[in-house]
Amino acid sequence: MTKKKWSDRLLWHAEGGSLNTIEFRDKSVVKSYTGEHVRGSEKLRQEHSWLRELPASVRRYFPRPLQYVEHGEPPQAELHLSRHEHLAIAKAILLDRLSHQRAADTVDTSLRTMLAEVYPLRTGTLSGIELYETYHAPRLLRAIAALGHVPDVAEIVAASAIYVNGSECPPFAALSEWLDVHAQRYFPDQARMVAGHGDLHLDNILASATGPVELIFVDPRGDLLVPPHYDFAKMHKALTGYYDVIHYGRYEISVWSQAGAMHVNIEPDRAHDAHYEHALEALLNTLPEYADAEEVSVDTFRRSVALARLAHFISFAWYHANHPQGCNVDRVSAFLAMSALMARDLMLVGPDRAPNLERRLLTPN
Repeated sequence: MTKKKWSDRLLWHAEGGSLNTIEFRDKSVVKSYTGEHVRGSEKLRQEHSWLRELPASVRRYFPRPLQYVEHGEPPQAELHLSRHEHLAIAKAILLDRLSHQRAADTVDTSLRTMLAEVYPLRTGTLSGIELYETYHAPRLLRAIAALGHVPDVAEIVAASAIYVNGSECPPFAALSEWLDVHAQRYFPDQARMVAGHGDLHLDNILASATGPVELIFVDPRGDLLVPPHYDFAKMHKALTGYYDVIHYGRYEISVWSQAGAMHVNIEPDRAHDAHYEHALEALLNTLPEYADAEEVSVDTFRRSVALARLAHFISFAWYHANHPQGCNVDRVSAFLAMSALMARDLMLVGPDRAPNLERRLLTPN
């Protein structure tokens, strides 16, 4: 069987996964937004403020904000940041620049740097109900509703039955109804909030390929406080859901309708499975410490991560549907299929137990 030759074009392109356009200059990176979504410019404004307020003790881990410009209505925004030469972990893995052990070590160092140096900068508390309604519900439910209006994607969202690689998954309408009833049970009565990154996945961590691990965390969400499970779930979805492989086009997908049901088959490139498996092991080794950081039990933390991972994936599908370079239908369909698999795991297990966080989706039996 001939091995498929995957294109590396996107790996050298400053594409990003958000609403913002990214431009590399000699000594700076310029992130901009010129569309009509309020979140596009709001995110840049928040990121600029967040980076400016960092204390000297942790500034070395983040790009330096150089300039922020906003004008027009709706707002058009530009954020200028210092440029760093290290490659994002996601790109380094897919370009074969990191061994699987180096990838795991880098993920471990990233997570522990957050725990030890960033999270203690600010703390607070929030009830589980407020936490869900602030950080997860709007992203989940609004994204599902909005994706139902995207051409060539809406059919998946509106389907009465969905099959992913032959596995029956709950339709998105059933997921929305189920979340309305059960979602708040995934969170504690009270959770500790921290000065988290908010978007801690492999494409937002620049790292050295050799020698001592050097890190630069880019694209923070910009919230003053986030629950620790938010960062943990961002990393978890990247390591279990083939996010990078899908994002960078290293997969094949087919979508068809049959007898009123939507069928999606995804075949991801598995050449780097060992990298993600070792990195996932490193992530799970820190789970008890992240639960401690949120001041919740390990079981509660695992449940929160399971629901947050789903919220992250569905919101990424929406972001990519509204990408500055246009909607890549195959990519958004792939993200929706992975979201359907996560929803199946969540709903089958129920709100009182956490799905198996150790299992990578689409891993062959």
